[in-house]
This record gives sequence, structure tokens and C-alpha cells, in this order.
Amino acid sequence: MTKKIRNIETLIAEKERLKLLCKAQEQLIEKKLDYMQDNLGIIALETILPINNASKQSISNVFEGIQGILQTFVPGFSEKFEHSGKWFKIIELIAATIFTRFFYQKSA
Repeated sequence: MTKKIRNIETLIAEKERLKLLCKAQEQLIEKKLDYMQDNLGIIALETILPINNASKQSISNVFEGIQGILQTFVPGFSEKFEHSGKWFKIIELIAATIFTRFFYQKSA
């Protein structure tokens, strides 16, 4: 995509367009980096542990149920553990790996 710039006005307009394009790309990269920083443990576990999506989803449903029960019966659970969502996700991944390996070895 080569543009021929023949005068100063075209150059200035192209410079502004490129600035806006760079700013949008910077924001996109910043969002991705924030996500990676916030979810580094989960990303690492998903990379290291070979778990298929069906296993992850079934374990996730079990842990969501457990978390719901805890929120219902433990007073103040939500306030005490409001930032525990990431820890629950890490525990889910570890549990999914254990169950997947256990059942895979049993069926093999």
C-alpha cells in the first residue's frame, strides 16, 4: 500500500492517519498485555497441562456449583474471596488434569 506524497498537505494528512493507526494498535497491545498479566498463572497451566475443552468445561461446571454452594452457605464468602476467581480457575485446571490423566490411564 504505497501512497505517493506530492505535497506537504498530503504528507501531514498521512502522518496524522498513521498516528491514529499506531495509537489504536498500541491500545490493542496494551489490552492484550493486561490480560496476560492478569491471567499469567492460568495461561501457563493451560499451556503446560494437556487438557481438552470438554474436560475443562465439565470440571468448570463442578467448581462453579461448589462456588455457588459456598456463596450460599458461608456467610461473607463473596466479600472474603472476591478476588479468588483466578485461584478457582487454576484449581479447576489442576483438577481437570488429574481427572483426565486418571480416567485416561483407566481406559487405556
